[in-house]
Amino acid sequence: MYQIIAKPEDYQIDHLLLGTGNVLFEISRSERNKWANEILIFSEKLIAFAKRVKELAIVLTGSEKISATPASLKTLKIQLFTINDAMNFAFKIADCLEKDIVKINDKTDDEKRIMLDITKLIDEIKSDLDSIKESCLKMEKKLG
Repeated sequence: MYQIIAKPEDYQIDHLLLGTGNVLFEISRSERNKWANEILIFSEKLIAFAKRVKELAIVLTGSEKISATPASLKTLKIQLFTINDAMNFAFKIADCLEKDIVKINDKTDDEKRIMLDITKLIDEIKSDLDSIKESCLKMEKKLG
């Protein structure tokens, strides 16, 4: 069995605790499935984003000339820095997620499988973020 030990104050959402109490409860199968589906959708979005970033890298490293105004080039750089910051923040949250879901004892094989699936999804997300970050860094170097 696993327990989520995330502290709401670490995520600046401690005000949501008002009136909820600190009693542990088991998360229902439907709720778990709902969040697993959300994580899958998130992973698919990251994969799509990685493809778009690679396409942009191909354009920037291509042989065709690219023109820009100083303002538009500055805007592009700001956009890339913003994406990089967002990815770094996402990695920080992914690390917290891994630490905030802890195993407290062995239960069913079904529960073990689900946590393994979640761990694999988190690893895939981290891998996707690494790929996106690498592409952004390459574009950043090309832009100077």
